[in-house]
Amino acid sequence: MRLPLDISRHCVETAAKKAHDARVREYFKASAEQQAALEAEMELLLEFLRTVDFGLLRSRHPELSGGLPVKLALERGANGRFFAVWGGTRAECPLLGE
Repeated sequence: MRLPLDISRHCVETAAKKAHDARVREYFKASAEQQAALEAEMELLLEFLRTVDFGLLRSRHPELSGGLPVKLALERGANGRFFAVWGGTRAECPLLGE
């Protein structure tokens, strides 16, 4: 699954929170088919928010601190790890406690 995140005004962590909140609002207006897709996206975003070391991610990749016109996508690899993808970069997201 690949989800776009808008970091033009916010860091990657805040962008993920805002994306999750938007999907929660959409969920209650959606059809049953749409709800299933939204549930999967909400679960992915929640796990991303709970497990990634955002301080370390931003220190390694300052462009993820927000305020730049970067088109970012959140991706989950086959190994279950999260990746931040932008431009020609695909960075594995460090997890808390690593």
